[in-house]
Amino acid sequence: MPDRFAHPETKRFFQYWDSLPKSGFMPDRADFDPLAIHKIMPRILMVEYFSADRVEFRMVGTGITEDIGFDPTKQSYLDRLEDSAFGAFESASDAILTTPCGGYFVITAQSAKGYIVDFDVLDLPMTNRAAQSTIIVAHLAQVRVGRMVPAGEFRIKEIRSAGWIDIGAGVPAEPIAVT
Repeated sequence: MPDRFAHPETKRFFQYWDSLPKSGFMPDRADFDPLAIHKIMPRILMVEYFSADRVEFRMVGTGITEDIGFDPTKQSYLDRLEDSAFGAFESASDAILTTPCGGYFVITAQSAKGYIVDFDVLDLPMTNRAAQSTIIVAHLAQVRVGRMVPAGEFRIKEIRSAGWIDIGAGVPAEPIAVT
């Protein structure tokens, strides 16, 4: 298990994900039981990938919705990315789902209330055989609430640091480009 997890909940999330049955290094959504990790579910989100241009928030935990100021469930994930961050998020997501591997990031977002928030994020891949899609399931730990800007839309601003996590299939040779 990677030793870089700064938060005990992140470590617990990884241990739970790692305990799930896998096919091709990834568990299936049908095997994911929120009750098994109910204490950390408020910090969990799922982003579902149907195609290159259809990526949706499938589920966003209540702790995250409080941090960002609203619930984006069923909304487009891609529409929440700043243009300057789009390439980094797209390449990281593609690598996590195709290698497959995990990703560990510090991201900066703007909440709908106007706060700039930093999160430690652990992204892990998952299949959804029922919908014939793939999912990135993530744990987001809030690490810092920064300055205020005018309230507006929730936006994912940047990846400030990033790294790969080998889940058995190796990791991409290229580092994740941070913004």
